[in-house]
Amino acid sequence: MPEIERLASLTLDAIDRPLHVVDADLVIRVFNASFIDWCGQLGLACGGAIGKTVFELFPFLPPMVRDEYRRALDGETVVSIDEIDILGKAVITETRKIPLSHG
Repeated sequence: MPEIERLASLTLDAIDRPLHVVDADLVIRVFNASFIDWCGQLGLACGGAIGKTVFELFPFLPPMVRDEYRRALDGETVVSIDEIDILGKAVITETRKIPLSHG
């Protein structure tokens, strides 16, 4: 692994909140260790997340989440608090969809 990729990975893994980055097609491109831990706590297998869309990985997400991602891709920071049924368990989530630019 090149040095810059190793540093980026260490930086993301230092963040103690689940984090993932998607592209314009909502395909997961990168995630951190807290994301994997969070998935495990919920009984979800997320280790193979790279290359899957958010909705492939989390088919239980309500349709409004697609709109939230689109708004973020258009440059708006979107914060939401939702109660979602994950494998028969009510889970309250607080998410932040933050636009990133790569210019």
